Amino acid sequence: MTNSRLDGDVDVSRYVAQTASRLNERLADVSSDIRRAFEEDIPELRGNAGVVELLGASVEGNVHTILRALRDDIAVQRVEAPAAALEYARRTTRCAGQRARPRLPAGPAHRPSPEKELC
Repeated sequence: MTNSRLDGDVDVSRYVAQTASRLNERLADVSSDIRRAFEEDIPELRGNAGVVELLGASVEGNVHTILRALRDDIAVQRVEAPAAALEYARRTTRCAGQRARPRLPAGPAHRPSPEKELC
């Protein structure tokens, strides 16, 4: 006995999984395109290599996570944000808070190290 489906026997889950798998094969390209679009649309990102690098990791992690969830039919309630995405959110939130406060000139002893400066 076959299962009757409202969608005319089209197995939507299978097509979603196949599409996600194909997109995952192009993960680097897809993620790079999204990152570039963000850079073009958000002028504050330009010229800040550390933030752009973390953004790239965040985007790739998010794209990979959603494609895996779609491919493996994981419920949205069980999907967790990747570490790079959480760190990008923390740092950009911190940077936004710092821009909102008045800046005082800092002497050489108070300057952050370049690898940690993301604002």
